[in-house]
Amino acid sequence: MAGICLAMWFAGLASLTSSSRMLFAFARDGGLPFASWLRTVRRATATPVNATATCAGAAALLVMATASSERAFLAVAALATIALYASYSVPIALGAVARQRGTWRKPGRFHLGRSGIPVAWGAVVWAGFVFVVCAMANGLAALLFVGMLVAMLGLWVARVRGRFTGPKVDLAHFEERV
Repeated sequence: MAGICLAMWFAGLASLTSSSRMLFAFARDGGLPFASWLRTVRRATATPVNATATCAGAAALLVMATASSERAFLAVAALATIALYASYSVPIALGAVARQRGTWRKPGRFHLGRSGIPVAWGAVVWAGFVFVVCAMANGLAALLFVGMLVAMLGLWVARVRGRFTGPKVDLAHFEERV
């Protein structure tokens, strides 16, 4: 039981670390409401405390909201898995497309050579398999994920498309640093 508790602690800590880092990065680039507050970095610790506290608070609210319903809790857990795999597979697929088109020419320090593109597409296929398995196990999670995608696309078209152009960095900037 102690090992399970420890594993759950580290899984939660990894999720909090990842989500707060993404929240901070989007706020830093001006892509979120309340961006100036979320991107604040505490000088004493050099950490984005507001973004971290926001993610921890949102997670606590989500647990409280789903604690009374096993169906809702399982749907949110499956949705988290689906969304996590989507967040991994989208940049992998975009990177594979960029390498196939030749717009990403200089590999980083770790690369798989010619095997990189097939391995990347294999990872994307695996993520699709995980989506199917989670959707079969919990159809509500799949509906929530599709609904979330539709809502985010609608928000992007209605409000964000003309305002937020993304970070002011291009791929060439990163290739020069390697």
